[in-house]
Amino acid sequence: MIERFKDYVVFFSPGTFVAEQTRKPIEGWDTRIAVQMAAEIVERYDATPYGFSFTTVRTLDPIPDSEGGYFRVEEKVVKESGTYYIDGEVLTESDIRRRAEEFGGLKKLDTLLFNVRHMKHVVTGVATYRWWKPWQPGDAIVDKKGNVVRRCEEESGS
Repeated sequence: MIERFKDYVVFFSPGTFVAEQTRKPIEGWDTRIAVQMAAEIVERYDATPYGFSFTTVRTLDPIPDSEGGYFRVEEKVVKESGTYYIDGEVLTESDIRRRAEEFGGLKKLDTLLFNVRHMKHVVTGVATYRWWKPWQPGDAIVDKKGNVVRRCEEESGS
């Protein structure tokens, strides 16, 4: 049995109810390469990635059985990153209220405003269309070249 470790990047694009996800192999956790790869992904309804995360999995070669076949061994995730948001923007409740008209008016933002009171921050952007996600420890904003420009851990109270 030979144990191997493989790195993957998982891309997230706006979906109807949940994010569309596409997983691709990658050599190492390189945000610059991941952003280049994201530019080539188009999901249903022409949705494009707003972010990505990395995973490292442990795999084993198939194990021979006594009948000339093989047992396939499921991979195991051994390490995961937070989400890297491509050109995302971190907002507080007061930011959202101040820019309400830009986001469709306060009436359309009731649920978001209720949720952000408890999360403190959300991250948003436009990848095909506007999306909103919780801003959590481990998350980061990357620019269109893949440079990390902001990390959640760098902020007090996040």
